[in-house]
Amino acid sequence: MRIRYLLPMLGLMVTGRASAIPVITSITNAPYTISSPGTYRLANDISWTGTGLNNAFAITINANDVVLDLNGKTVTGNQYFGLDVFTAYGIAATNVSNLTVFNGTVNGFRSGGVLLSSVNQAKLYNLTIENINNLGLWSGLFTVDMVSGFIALGSTNVCLSNVLVQNINLQPTNDNTTFAQAGGVIAAGCANFTNIGVTITGVTNNAGVAEGIAALDCTGVTVLRSTVSNIVTGQGATNNFVGHTSLGMVFSPSRLSANITGATVTSGGSGYSGYPPVTISPVTNDSGSTNYGYAVVSPQGQVTGIVLTGIATNYETFPQVTIGGSGTGAEAVVQPNQVSYTTIGYCGNIKVADCNISNIIGAIDDAHGISLFTVTNAVIQRVHVNTVVDGQNSYNFGGSKATGFENYGNPSATNCNIVLEDCVAQNVIAIGPADLAANGFSAAGNGIRFNRCTASNVIVAGINRLDPLASPGTAAGFGWAPDVRIQNIYPAKNTVIEGCTVMRSLVCFDTYNFQNSVWRNNRPIAVPNGIRYLQEPALTDRTIFGSIWNEVVDAALYPDGIKAIPIYNQAQGNQITPVP
Repeated sequence: MRIRYLLPMLGLMVTGRASAIPVITSITNAPYTISSPGTYRLANDISWTGTGLNNAFAITINANDVVLDLNGKTVTGNQYFGLDVFTAYGIAATNVSNLTVFNGTVNGFRSGGVLLSSVNQAKLYNLTIENINNLGLWSGLFTVDMVSGFIALGSTNVCLSNVLVQNINLQPTNDNTTFAQAGGVIAAGCANFTNIGVTITGVTNNAGVAEGIAALDCTGVTVLRSTVSNIVTGQGATNNFVGHTSLGMVFSPSRLSANITGATVTSGGSGYSGYPPVTISPVTNDSGSTNYGYAVVSPQGQVTGIVLTGIATNYETFPQVTIGGSGTGAEAVVQPNQVSYTTIGYCGNIKVADCNISNIIGAIDDAHGISLFTVTNAVIQRVHVNTVVDGQNSYNFGGSKATGFENYGNPSATNCNIVLEDCVAQNVIAIGPADLAANGFSAAGNGIRFNRCTASNVIVAGINRLDPLASPGTAAGFGWAPDVRIQNIYPAKNTVIEGCTVMRSLVCFDTYNFQNSVWRNNRPIAVPNGIRYLQEPALTDRTIFGSIWNEVVDAALYPDGIKAIPIYNQAQGNQITPVP
């Protein structure tokens, strides 16, 4: 009797539980649009070969509170679309919140595997995104802006964990795609973007930029226990540009621009009278106008100073200073200490820890393991960078520079607050660099600290194609971050380098363009005939070289398309305390 009475009760209990189990909607084919909250699951592998000029998505998510279980299955797209498809993604979510995607593979789409646009609260885990290949078959009709395994635009509180991204390939044949991005994971305009256990391997771009993890205009970026390898530009290029910049990880605002505040007279000339007019060329500044003013002349008829009365804004490269009047021989230049800076956008509050970055190969501009580019508030801990090579291209043009850890603090910040601890950079090689530099660790900006970091086997090699006599440049374990563009040329101030080690490098520590900085208790193990601490006099000139290849937009106006850019050493107030 007891059993007979208990059975109905058990039935009620089971029924009650069953009613609480969410309904799971099966997805059996593509394209598929999710327009209602709920749980969705792939019932089988799905494939899709969309057509048309509009954006094309295999799975579109337009609803809040969605769980998408790929169920160990694969969403496959045709990576060799013809002329009729503009963009194609495996999974795309727009203007939604509380999204979860997990447990499966996205394979073979032309523009990206997963796209989030204006999404709040998203978790993506246990995913493989692979074979995102754009072969430029529609070159001449459209410009490829971005190809990536994962892309987040204007999104907040996004977390990737246990995600593998591999074989991302952009091979445009149209030179208009010169600065297009190919990335493993790209976030732009995002807040609170977290990557845990992300693996990225194999990102190539024959024309533009290749990057493993990129955060642009983002705040609150975290990368933990992640691996980036085989990021390559320019190899097998079929167009005329032969590649650009290769970056393991990069964190940057939209843009940094410069305002000219003055000029330095380098040769006063003779025979001047009155106040001859001065003009400073625009060089693609935002206002489209020209600095102008007048020159101050001594009783002996020499130009002794420059006074500016009209200020143009947002220069990109060094301008020419022209002194009018009837005298002869007067020259002037713009120096980095006569420039103010404007940051367009913001990138900060960055943490990268326990990561490995390897085999970063750049073609003709730069190659960096990690680039903190004009950022504020960053902590980099226990990151190992192994093998960064710049200047490897089929035309043997050389490159610009190579760095294990590139650190540009925001120049408008009183304290950039960038700290690197227990990091390692090894095998950093620049071939024929126009910037004449390879650095294990570099710095520019106010308030960067290096604690217990190690650099080894930092090398400059080859002939600088822009000026063979300047070849090959300076290889340093720790040094200043050079650049050919005026908005990126400013000293490293209040830098602390403590407890760091340099091995197998010609220069261990280079003090060029450091101000009020401290080298304390370091271990410089110089190679034979090497230099432990390179200390050159103030105002020593290092002339680096710009061309269109490394983004000097007015270089074509100069003989052979080469613009010589003198950088004057602003070193002052530095202190070196050796190991007792």
